[in-house]
Amino acid sequence: MEVTGRKLESENISVLFCEPCEVENSKTSANGACRECKEHMCATCFRHHLKSKQCRNHVLLSLEEFSSLTLDCGSEDVIKCKKHDDENIKFYCRSHDVVGCGDCIVLEHTLCKPEYIKDLAKTFADEDVHKSIVKRVEDLRKMKSDYEQEIEKSKEEIGKMNEKALKDIREFRREINTCLDEAEANLLSEMKKKSKENTAKLEEIENGLQSL
Repeated sequence: MEVTGRKLESENISVLFCEPCEVENSKTSANGACRECKEHMCATCFRHHLKSKQCRNHVLLSLEEFSSLTLDCGSEDVIKCKKHDDENIKFYCRSHDVVGCGDCIVLEHTLCKPEYIKDLAKTFADEDVHKSIVKRVEDLRKMKSDYEQEIEKSKEEIGKMNEKALKDIREFRREINTCLDEAEANLLSEMKKKSKENTAKLEEIENGLQSL
C-alpha cells in the first residue's frame, strides 16, 4: 500500500498522492503541495483548502518547487508512527482521542473524520483551552518562584535558629560550670572548717587524758 507523501516507483513512473484524498480512502495524484502546510494536494482539495479562514493565503507549489523547498528546509522534527515504521504522525482522531499516520487513518479511522494536526495547531493558539493552559503555566511559574523564595527564607531562619540554640546551650553550660565551681569551693571551705574544729577537739581530749 502506498502511503502519504511516498513515491511509487514502477516502470520509471513516480507518483505522489493527495494526502486529504487518502484520508477519504481515495488515491488521487497530487498536483502540488501547500507551502505552509507542507502537504501534497490535488487541485480540488486545494480549492477546498483555501475556503478555510486560516488557509486563505496559502500557496500551492508545484511538486518540483516543493521538493526543492523541502530540501532547503531540511528534515522536520516529527514523531514516527509506532504501528507503521518510517511514517510520520500527521492526523488526530477526535472520536478516539488518538493520533496516527496516513496508514492508521485509512485502515482504522476513515469514518471518524480525522483532522490534520498542523491545521489544528494553527488554530489552537487562539482557543480558550490554550489560553487557559498558558495562564495556568504562568500561575504555576509564579507559585514556583514564591515557593523558592519561601524556602530560601525558611533556610535563613533555620540557620539563625540553630546559631541561637547553640549559643544558648554554650551559655547554659557556662552557667552550670560556674555553679558547680562555686558549690565545689563552698564544700571545700566547709570541709576545711570542720576538719580544723575536729582537730581542735581531739587535741583538747588528748590533753585531758594526759592530765588524768
